[in-house]
Amino acid sequence: MNKTTILNNGYRLMNLRASLSLTIFILFTALVAVAQAGEFVPRFGFQIESRSNVTRGNDSGLIRPVTADTVIEPYVGFLFTESIDKIKSEISLQLDHQEYVDGTFSAQNFLSIDGFIDYEIIPGRFIWATEDAANTRRIVLEDPGTPDNLQTFNVFTTGPDLFFTRGANEVVLKGRLGTANYSDQLADNIRLLGSAALTRAVSPVMDISLNSTASFVRFDEEFQTDYDLYAFVARLDRDTPWGSLSLTGGYNVLDFESGFKENQPLIEGALVIGKEDGANSLTLSAASKFSDPALDVSDPDFTRLFQAGGLGTVDSNERAGTGATDTKRVEFNFDHRGDIYGFGLFGFSQDIDRPVSTQNSQEEIGLGMNFNFAFTPNLTAWATYFQLETDFKNSDTHIEAMTPALGLNWELQRNWFVSVGAKFEEETSNTAERNFEDEIVFVSLQYQAESIESETE
Repeated sequence: MNKTTILNNGYRLMNLRASLSLTIFILFTALVAVAQAGEFVPRFGFQIESRSNVTRGNDSGLIRPVTADTVIEPYVGFLFTESIDKIKSEISLQLDHQEYVDGTFSAQNFLSIDGFIDYEIIPGRFIWATEDAANTRRIVLEDPGTPDNLQTFNVFTTGPDLFFTRGANEVVLKGRLGTANYSDQLADNIRLLGSAALTRAVSPVMDISLNSTASFVRFDEEFQTDYDLYAFVARLDRDTPWGSLSLTGGYNVLDFESGFKENQPLIEGALVIGKEDGANSLTLSAASKFSDPALDVSDPDFTRLFQAGGLGTVDSNERAGTGATDTKRVEFNFDHRGDIYGFGLFGFSQDIDRPVSTQNSQEEIGLGMNFNFAFTPNLTAWATYFQLETDFKNSDTHIEAMTPALGLNWELQRNWFVSVGAKFEEETSNTAERNFEDEIVFVSLQYQAESIESETE
């Protein structure tokens, strides 16, 4: 019996769909919260938005007419953390409901989850790890992020971590069984992952390691192309007086069931200047590798790598792992944190190719900045700006998007906050009917409980 048959049979037997994995994770979260003395930090509130063009239409009306509407969005969520005895966990969950006053779109519900639970079965030797991430992404990336072009997705993984230590050497073996599921897109898949890493502490500030990973991805739909992804790399991690440095080099193999196979070097690096508790930090990073955005298997640790995509019009991180990509990316991120003001600046350039098909292959250049100023301890002004240029290779479509925004945050009393602001969303394209502008004014009321850690600072 080959590995494809084993995985497909396992998929039918286990039938790990999004609803099941979400239910298991939420129930497990509830059990942990009840059984342990962890920290439960609730949040809830609502936001009202007045939008000039909620349909993302334009005057041509070829795609959809310009339509104004008011959106009311109540939400409830929590952050749960636990780090005692044999359980370590961090779970953030939020449920949003959107109502359109004039009925432009039907009511929408959005669930977002980002969390992990590690259960230490044998201290220092055997951990069972569970992770889940759920959010919303566009169905058609080239089209605007209107409610009729949004779908929910969920990525769930679970499996063992084994640790063997002798002197300055450590061997780590990891395995994961997981699923990636979508509400509308026919890209549900099951994935089996494994890794082995040998790490040696050369000095108190430097580690070197040899790592290998393997990922086997099988789709539920026959028209999707199953694939295997392998990585063999060496890595150096070093703390420095001014920050940290990590370098990774090795080899990638991407093997599709259709017979297509591609090999290439894998290179990653990150330079951090500044300390976590410092006022300033600068991060420079670059990577060239085969990647699966649902779970980046080039990293042997499988640790909290997935970043859930957002609902923003120009959010570049809207991919949830519908297939392997050849990704090349460089980026920088500068952050200043002060008592009175803070600001940040980041930018990136990336090239994403699908080796089998050019569908959704694209080049992106993004730039963003943010600024905040505290007039008083309870009143803060903020401003943000983000722009993104995207070239879709399969359609020759070019899109330029930008979102400037500004506002005020006011703490009414302990843990209660009011925010008011405005933002402008614009996308322009070489396809005229794709252009749109949307002027948004919003006000929100939020309750955000303080964590025990922040109360004691």
